[in-house]
Amino acid sequence: MKLVPYSHLKPNNLGALLFIAPCLAYLGYVFFGLALAIFLAVSLSYFSPGEQMLVRGTLTYSAQPVLFKSVMVGFYGIGASILTLIISSLCAALVSWESTFSNPKHERI
Repeated sequence: MKLVPYSHLKPNNLGALLFIAPCLAYLGYVFFGLALAIFLAVSLSYFSPGEQMLVRGTLTYSAQPVLFKSVMVGFYGIGASILTLIISSLCAALVSWESTFSNPKHERI
């Protein structure tokens, strides 16, 4: 599978950066998928009852204190995915800008 914006670039000096850009994009997609999986797991566990506990002689279900932490991990995952996709796009833009020069010894007019 080739990512369309990255496959047409021909870098003069920044070949390593062109290799890093799609790797960061894939990493961003993985972070986004993990964040969605965490949100799905949290939303499904929200509707399931917690553990039973005895409170003042009454058997009740405990609250789920990890719910807030799990939601925050999901938000951090989405933030990390957006950040890695932005960095990947900036790397590709830098390589694209560098590849527009016809000669590495570009002379000004």
